[in-house]
Amino acid sequence: MVLSYFDEEGKAPLILDNLSVEVLNLTKRSDLKINAFINTNGVYVLNDKGKLTKTRYRSRKFKELLKRVQVES
Repeated sequence: MVLSYFDEEGKAPLILDNLSVEVLNLTKRSDLKINAFINTNGVYVLNDKGKLTKTRYRSRKFKELLKRVQVES
């Protein structure tokens, strides 16, 4: 799992990885296979044009994590 930062809409995100000291653009990370981007608003995938599209899919484990965070805060 890596952390992605979207600086501008429509541009590839910057990627922070605990295995590297560099923050690189996603286009320079050929070693990564993108399955989904997840945040508290939902789950997103990249469409054919490289734009983020929200999906209806919600990971059960992610829902459990959100519940734990709410309880602990």
